[in-house]
Amino acid sequence: MGRRLTQEERLERERQRWFGPQSPEEDDSPLAPVKWEAAEMLGLLQKVREVGWGGLTASEAGRVGGYMTKLRRERGELPPGEQGERPPADQGG
Repeated sequence: MGRRLTQEERLERERQRWFGPQSPEEDDSPLAPVKWEAAEMLGLLQKVREVGWGGLTASEAGRVGGYMTKLRRERGELPPGEQGERPPADQGG
């Protein structure tokens, strides 16, 4: 059985769970470099550092995700099947 966490350690774990890493050094996800680059390019880096990823609005988070996709497409980093453009909209009938 391990040692008990201090209140400060419990709070830090809870912050990480809700808001995610607040610096590239804390982020060990495979897409971390491109995620942080996208946030910087969109002018959201300071906000992420202050309030974490969970503090972004849905619109801001969507912009980061869209920009990540754009960067990965330009660099040829998308897996097969995700390289192409969007399929044309169904014309219905």
